Order: sequence, then structure tokens, then C-alpha cells
Amino acid sequence: MLHRTTFHLAIVLLLLIIFESGFSQNTNCNDPDPFCASYTSQSFNINASGVDASVTNPGNNYDCLLSSPRPSWFYLEIQNGGNLDMHMTGYDVTNSPVDVDFILYGPFSNLANAIAGCNNYGNGGTGANVLDCSYSPSPDEDINITGAVSGQVYILLVTGYSIISNNYTLIQTGGTATTNCSIINTGNCGETIYDTGGAAGNYPNNANTSTTVCPAVAGGTVTINFTAFDMEACCDFLNVYNGTGTGSLIGSYSGSSLPPSITSTAPDGCLTITFSSDFSITGAGYAYSVICNAPPAVCNISSILFVNASSCNNNGTPSNPADDYFTVDIIVNYTNKPATGTLNLSGGASASVAVGSIGASSYTFTGIVFPANGTAASVTATFSASATCTLTNSSGPAVSSCSTPLCTPNNGTWN
Repeated sequence: MLHRTTFHLAIVLLLLIIFESGFSQNTNCNDPDPFCASYTSQSFNINASGVDASVTNPGNNYDCLLSSPRPSWFYLEIQNGGNLDMHMTGYDVTNSPVDVDFILYGPFSNLANAIAGCNNYGNGGTGANVLDCSYSPSPDEDINITGAVSGQVYILLVTGYSIISNNYTLIQTGGTATTNCSIINTGNCGETIYDTGGAAGNYPNNANTSTTVCPAVAGGTVTINFTAFDMEACCDFLNVYNGTGTGSLIGSYSGSSLPPSITSTAPDGCLTITFSSDFSITGAGYAYSVICNAPPAVCNISSILFVNASSCNNNGTPSNPADDYFTVDIIVNYTNKPATGTLNLSGGASASVAVGSIGASSYTFTGIVFPANGTAASVTATFSASATCTLTNSSGPAVSSCSTPLCTPNNGTWN
């Protein structure tokens, strides 16, 4: 909805999102922060400084924004198409409402095109159009998108005057469109996340927030380390769940003791943190840092080599080819071996050695026995603690028999 007024007491922001979270401050449109809309109220910390957007990025059309102090730039990606209605409210450190203003540009076909339009926003063409704008003194603003298409990207600028304001909340209020919140789930590695009272203020009464933090790389995990914790012991609680969603509770915490360091063990590597407060008595709240852990190193057997093959040995029975054999040394080369278990040979030969007794990248089995029957030696190497860490080499040496069977009579003939 478009509002135009010259009186302006605003809030400016820096989006620290993930239903209540922390991103770096982005005051230039060529480096926007991600955000998403949800029917769960989300809280964003604010930007309390910054040159006017019209100075930093003068080529954009700022439409209803007669001034644009302390700009914060964000982008949103549509997941499922349709209309999208959002409501935004600004708050200061005492949880009192303060003015917040915005302008919305789009649509863009993807993020790369959206960023490329920076300094030309609102002018049509590559800069797309102004879709919604408000310069109202109200702390409450409605943001509307009509006919969004899956995959499209929109650019949102939020500006304001108030240097004491510290956050705003955003909630989807209508429409069938959904937004891609996975773009924000990997943006908080290395960040510190605060309750809605921010770093310096108390959290409000009747808070009900949810934050999901996920690793930056698929296969990784996240760890949260609490650095501050102070809330009403009886009635205000922070819960930590394993994975995305609230199906697997790790722990529920209240009072003033720091919760332990928590690392996800869920397949997606994520943690979900919910916070709720009752109608009275608040505290300084909580702060925790988010550490993104790289995926564990993957075990790999790169090669199996046959070396030092002996000649045929008749096993002391020169007339019996069935027990002829030869020996060969087998070198197994690998990376990221497991910490426990054994390295095993199977197939044409059997052998085993404890992982604790082998080298970091290679181990040689010596004197492995194979039958001397003219068939190429074949062997499979496998780590017992990682069944998928396996390799087969069926191109070993082929040593022929060295025994000669005795001649036996056969109905008057010799064989």
C-alpha cells in the first residue's frame, strides 16, 4: 500500500534474520541481506547508522521516500507463486513502537539480475519497478506483492531516523505465496544471535519466536555457544530442537545458568531454537554464537596395488596342481581413514589389520597368498567402520601352476 507524507520519525535496519537472528549490516544495494516472510512473527535487528541511500546509490528511484537515512537492503525469493501480504512493525529497546519506512522493487528473474539492477531500481527495464512504498510516520507498515511467480526475487529497502530503535518484526498476514526461507538459514555462520530485546535491552513480555540455524554446506552441522542467558526462571523458556522443526527436543532452559554448547546431530545439520515469555517479568535475555562445522572428511580408498609377486610354489607336491600358490604384497592407498575398526581384505584373499596400526594414507599387506592357477588375482579392501569406503582390484598378477600331474593308466592308455 502506497503512503506519502513528509513527516518522518523512522527506524532503520539491518536484517538479522532467521525468525529472530543476526546478519551483517548491508547499507548498499549491491550487497543485500536475505529475508523471508512467514506466518510466524520474525524479528530483525536494526541498523543505527549509514549515509542516505540516495547518496550511496543515487541512481535508484526512491519514489515516496523523501529521504532515506540509515538504509538497509534485503532480498526475498518466491518459493510458491501467488499474492503475498506482509506486516512490519518497528520497536525500540524498551519494546515501544517506532516509525519504520520501506520501498519494494521488482520482480527480478533471479538474485544475480536483482543485484545487477542496483543503482537503477524503480526505473523500469533492468531496474524493474517500484511495487510498494511507504513514508508514513506510523510504526506499522503493510507490504504487498501481487501475482508473484516462483523463483522471482524482490528487493526491499528499509530506512528510518530513530537511532534508539533496535528491531522490527515481520509477519505474513495473507496471500497464497510462500517465500524461500532456506536462503537465510545458511546466512548466520559466525554471527551472534540475540533475543528480540537485542544486545542491550530486555526481551518483551508475551514473546514467541522461533529460529532455525543451518550449516552453510550440505553435510555439515551447526553448533551454538551461549554467551549470555538471563530470563525469568519459572515462566520464560528457551528450547533447542535437533534439526528443522520442533519434533526432537534437545533441552529446555530457563533462569540464569548458561546452557551447554549444542551441536546438531540431525541429518540436515540444523538446530531450531524457540523462545517464549509470559505476561510479566522480563530479563536481559540470551545471546549465542553460531558455528558452522564443515562436513566430516569422507573416507576413500584410491588404489590397490599388487607388488613383489613371487613365482609359483608347488607346496611340496609337484604332482598336485591344486595346491600351487604364489605370494604378493598388496598396497592399499586411502584418505580420511576412520578412527576405529579394521582394514580388511576379502575376495581372492583374506587379511585384516586394526586401523590404529596402519599409516595415515597407506598400508602394505605382505605375503598375501593366491592360488597359482593362471587366473588374475582379485581382492577387495574395505574399512569396517565405513562400509562404503571400499575398492576392488581384479587385475592382479596371473601366475600359472608349476606342478605336473602323475601319469595314470586309463583302460590300457597312459594319461
